[in-house]
Amino acid sequence: MKKIICLAIILFSMAAFVNAATMAIMPKIGLDLATQRFSPALDTSTYASKPMKLGFVGGVGFDYNLAVLGLEADVLFEQKGLKLTQADSSYSTETFNYLDVPILAKYNLKLGGSVLFLGVGPEFSLLLGTAQEKDYDSSGNLLTTTALTSAYKVVDFGIAIALGFEMYSFVIDARYSIGVGDTSNMVSDTKIRNDVLSFMVGYKISL
Repeated sequence: MKKIICLAIILFSMAAFVNAATMAIMPKIGLDLATQRFSPALDTSTYASKPMKLGFVGGVGFDYNLAVLGLEADVLFEQKGLKLTQADSSYSTETFNYLDVPILAKYNLKLGGSVLFLGVGPEFSLLLGTAQEKDYDSSGNLLTTTALTSAYKVVDFGIAIALGFEMYSFVIDARYSIGVGDTSNMVSDTKIRNDVLSFMVGYKISL
């Protein structure tokens, strides 16, 4: 009899656990501000500044929440890269198109009908196609385009930290992806890591 009661309690708890869960998919779109970290650092005598490079990010996320805790996995197309400005205002850019899969553990704080959330987790990246380096003069005219065929590794890894706000199924998401893996495929002692600040807007569709 005790075993039957215990089994009933377990089944009831599992049913309550499942019923408390919410699942949704989230189409999302936004902008990336990207740069690269060099170790050892670049010689600053060769360039005047290293501003963030603007890029596109978009894709879809799968969201699973249990009240306070949650899990989100995204599949995103992201444009990462680097911009270097010279003293004469000429500049060069490097663009890398990645397929990114961040998996975030989330903490949700309910604020009335809205939710504030914090997420952190690993991010796996796959380089799509060939990276390109473009050089411009001080007026912004394109001078040369160079394919960086084998200069960078295909697979990358990082840590993503997200802060977001949800209201009426709309989600505003800001996150910072810190590159951990060395993306350089060149024979040198220089290690190159991608860092990206992303801003996205999405819409939750409950499942």
